[in-house]
Amino acid sequence: MIGLGRLRERAVRRRDSLTIDRSTQPRSRGGTNRDRLLEVAARLFHAKGYSATSIRDLARALGLETASLYHYMDSKESLLYEIARRCQERLLEAVEAVVRSPRPALDKLRDFVRVHVTWMIQDRDAYAVLLSEMKSLSGRRRQALVRLRDAYEERLMRVLEEGQRQGEVRADVPVRYLRLALLNLLNWTLYWYRPDGPLGPAELAELLTSVFLDGVRPREGSGNTTAQRG
Repeated sequence: MIGLGRLRERAVRRRDSLTIDRSTQPRSRGGTNRDRLLEVAARLFHAKGYSATSIRDLARALGLETASLYHYMDSKESLLYEIARRCQERLLEAVEAVVRSPRPALDKLRDFVRVHVTWMIQDRDAYAVLLSEMKSLSGRRRQALVRLRDAYEERLMRVLEEGQRQGEVRADVPVRYLRLALLNLLNWTLYWYRPDGPLGPAELAELLTSVFLDGVRPREGSGNTTAQRG
């Protein structure tokens, strides 16, 4: 079992290798901070569910009259879409640098997990909404998010396939199943992780990477020669 001290040592060695850009978005008309509106909406959608959150709930949380809220948004669904789209776009942008890196595949995989976990925890409400409320969006908006999600998962597939080619990731399991296993391992963490617990984001990322890699390293004598995508 990996001790917390060792996890922290590994996390400290790697924490400065990536820089996450969290630049703010422009303010909307009337001086109301658009980020604040989206932050409150994400928190309510996560806590109550999108369907159960009313426009009145949003207005009350922001200290606005219900009618005034429409100066800053088109509809409740438009807020949901923007929350989910921003979250997925930022995550996709952050992992692009990982995929393009000349580093070995296992290092890329560690970086990928660290980026995913860091963003997931920092934007916890928005990420939970992205995972659970995509079904609430209408056709074109949902399709746009599916394209972004597929693009993100394709980046992970590239890293895993590169690891198979380098003999660092077992090739007897199709990469699509490795992708699903890793993303499920990461995403479900959102529902049990507590920021006031013994693990910080960096230590959590190191732990999840170690758990996953113990299952994907090539087995001795398995003939790790043919990469499979599935």
